[in-house]
Amino acid sequence: AKESANPDDDTQDEFLEDFFYTYLEDIYGLKTTVVHVAFDILSSLKSHYNKEEATVRLFVGLMSGTIDDTLWMYVMQFRSIT
Repeated sequence: AKESANPDDDTQDEFLEDFFYTYLEDIYGLKTTVVHVAFDILSSLKSHYNKEEATVRLFVGLMSGTIDDTLWMYVMQFRSIT
């Protein structure tokens, strides 16, 4: 797991991709099945999501490694206070 984005924070944050993997692992058990399911979900999202939907674009970017976890946390935190 990755370190917390805040160096002063003593707690370990669970990042979205870690949660996603753990969730799929709890459902499917086998690592190869988890990898296939995760790949299929992300491929489907990339192919079929509305390009104007910012949250889905952000999720796909995060899960594919093109967007940093910190951005996702900031956006979700901002949405919880607005």
